[in-house]
Amino acid sequence: GAYSTLSNFLDWGIANYSSEHMGVVMWDHGGGSISGICFDECAYFDSLSLMELDNALFDTVSKAGRKFDFIGLDACLMGTLETANVLASYADYMVGSEETEPGSGWDYTAIGNYLAENNDARGAEVGKVICDSFLAACKTVDQDYLTTLSVIDLSQVDNLLISFNKFAKDMYTSAQDSSARSEMIRAINGVDNFGGNNKKEGYTNMVDLGGIVNSCASYSSNASSVISALNSAVLYKVSGDAHQGATGLSMYYPLSIQGS
Repeated sequence: GAYSTLSNFLDWGIANYSSEHMGVVMWDHGGGSISGICFDECAYFDSLSLMELDNALFDTVSKAGRKFDFIGLDACLMGTLETANVLASYADYMVGSEETEPGSGWDYTAIGNYLAENNDARGAEVGKVICDSFLAACKTVDQDYLTTLSVIDLSQVDNLLISFNKFAKDMYTSAQDSSARSEMIRAINGVDNFGGNNKKEGYTNMVDLGGIVNSCASYSSNASSVISALNSAVLYKVSGDAHQGATGLSMYYPLSIQGS
């Protein structure tokens, strides 16, 4: 299935690619933090869960003795905090989309041309080109309305998680009061979310991280530190008109359990 395919590919790449700078891009369908990425049509549409992705990258990076400059996720819904948490051990940067992507995916011609002229480019620089060329390509075919794509500095993920955990603890404490809990739920239900999240399309339950924090900021003195950490982690982002307020990373929040 998808796990053995990825493991074999990564091992081959490490053995045959000795450049100082190295990135890897995974593409195909993505379903967010719960469903994973790279659905294998030859193995009953088995996908790579985040745990399988973790295991495969651990094996490869351990053998190589070095991280990737960047890991790109050319797939729907994979620009999540949970994904970044897994990839932080294996790369300097992550490139991923909070929202679904058009079937055409990234503009590899533009990316390839940039790398041909800048073969010493680092992960963050390549990530910016990926974002800008993706948005431009989406505009060309009039599919930029839902577009999102972000470059994440994975060295900042620990700080983001620590600050968010403090914020979440405050939310949990406040939620012991049923009125406060109801207010928080209503507020989060109005936050920017991705992948449809309705009875017709089903529920990905991927919700904008910054939106969750801002919507419940009155219940925690730690909200501003989360937003500061988030802004440090999101180095660069692009978005279409539908997601101008998207902050660059989504996270799992159960808008609905049924249909998820």
